Amino acid sequence: MPLDSSYSDDKGLHDLSEFKKQWGHCRVPPSWKENPELAQWVSLQRSSHPRLTHSQLRQLFDLGFDFGYSDTRWIQQFLALIDFKKCHGHGNVPARSSRYPALARWVDWQRRRKTHKTQPLDRLQRLNQLGFVWRLMEKTPEKKPWRERLREFKAFRKKHGHGSVPQKYPDNPSLGHWVEEQRSERKNLSVRKKRLLEKAGFDWTPHKTLWKMRYEQLKAFHKRHGHCHVPKAWEENPQLATWARVQRLRQKWLSPVRRRQLNRLGFDWTIHRKAVMKRWEERFKELQAFQAEYGYCQVPAKWKKNPALGQWVYQQRCKWKHHLLAQDRIQKLEQLGFDWSRKITQTLRPQS
Repeated sequence: MPLDSSYSDDKGLHDLSEFKKQWGHCRVPPSWKENPELAQWVSLQRSSHPRLTHSQLRQLFDLGFDFGYSDTRWIQQFLALIDFKKCHGHGNVPARSSRYPALARWVDWQRRRKTHKTQPLDRLQRLNQLGFVWRLMEKTPEKKPWRERLREFKAFRKKHGHGSVPQKYPDNPSLGHWVEEQRSERKNLSVRKKRLLEKAGFDWTPHKTLWKMRYEQLKAFHKRHGHCHVPKAWEENPQLATWARVQRLRQKWLSPVRRRQLNRLGFDWTIHRKAVMKRWEERFKELQAFQAEYGYCQVPAKWKKNPALGQWVYQQRCKWKHHLLAQDRIQKLEQLGFDWSRKITQTLRPQS
């Protein structure tokens, strides 16, 4: 059912503001009978936010509107970039900014996503409208001949035994940038240049190469030990344990081919999940003890006696706000008298 044309954006913002005053959040139920027009308007803002103006985005964001976890985080930094540009006259946030560290990392990530062609079109358009600079000129002279760069790459490969030049390679900082540039410009390179690079051992897909290498190491581990449970602090190859953990974390995003390869080895996908569940239960017991002693669950974020518990409580509120907390966990916390507001009691007083 289309939204009534008489229901304006100003009316929607006003009603949403009143809803928040009453309920403390902007998550209007999709079938809210008290004000179905507001429910429909909120749903429309969430689904069509790429077409909203910067001013409309800011109004909704300042109100605490939930665009979805990923989009909300992106919009937060985008609005911060607008503020930075108004203040400094440009959007080139310094890479090592001590004043804007989160924004600097976000700006760098936008450039990387553009290079790897993983930037959604609506975000690309928003940044272009803002005059975002996608490629910064290096301060160091970059006009070295291509052949000279190739010789530097060969020297690196001879010294280290591979061609994965770090982006911040201290001996030659601009070489890593050049290597990354060859990969991003692969389609535009001449056939001759491609052949010269491949002859020098250039790796066009280092991430795939690394995955194959770690998989072979896991196969060797399985053959030797009879399982794939690589110890977290395995001294022989600590990177393999980290890699195995990452595969579990990224299971949903792994290709079917890679999942099948790991399944052939009897790879256990549940270890990480079980550990996370166990850790949650342990923290919940600590919260129960806190509640028994103090009479409430508002653990200070920087509680010296148990700082991990304060951080955990903060995380539960964040997950609840973005609809990422399981219903059974919500119920357990609420039965304990958990307060979802961000108020933190600084003075701890035992229950009398």
